[in-house]
Parts: sequence; structure tokens; C-alpha cells
Amino acid sequence: MNSLDAWAVPCAFILNSRHAALCGEAPCFGARAITVLVTHGLFSGTLWRKLRQQGVAHIYCTDTVPHAASVASERVTVLGAAGILVDYFKHAA
Repeated sequence: MNSLDAWAVPCAFILNSRHAALCGEAPCFGARAITVLVTHGLFSGTLWRKLRQQGVAHIYCTDTVPHAASVASERVTVLGAAGILVDYFKHAA
């Protein structure tokens, strides 16, 4: 699996920077899909929907921001942060 890691930044920055160009060129580098992973899915306004136009197949975020659940769909998965933290601390001990 190939991956491209970047810090989660405001959607406007992603869409107006080299990150957007990288999304468009990802298939040239052998990427089968582009997946975005963020901790705090703010989803303010509608700009985040343009990620789909840039080739992003799926977005994963946690429920640390209450309204994130309102955008859950077939392309946006909201994961419960509590379970993730509990699992981490069980295995970190």
C-alpha cells in the first residue's frame, strides 16, 4: 500500500495548494484510492465537499466534534473516539 501523509489542515488550504494537485496526480503514482483521515472533522460550510471533486474517495474522522455525525454518509465515516482511546490505553499498559 502506498500512502501520502500530510497534516490535517483547513479544507481551503488543501484545495488551494499542492495537495489538490497531488490528489489529481495520485493515480499516476499507483494509488487506487485517496482516503482522508482527520481527528477533528469540522466540516464547516460546504467547501469540504470539493474534496470529492479532487478524487478523494472516503473521509474518516472521529466524533470529537459533535456535528461531525451530521455529515456521515457512504463517503464519510465517523468513528467513536472513546472506543479508540480505551483500546489504546488497554494495550499501552
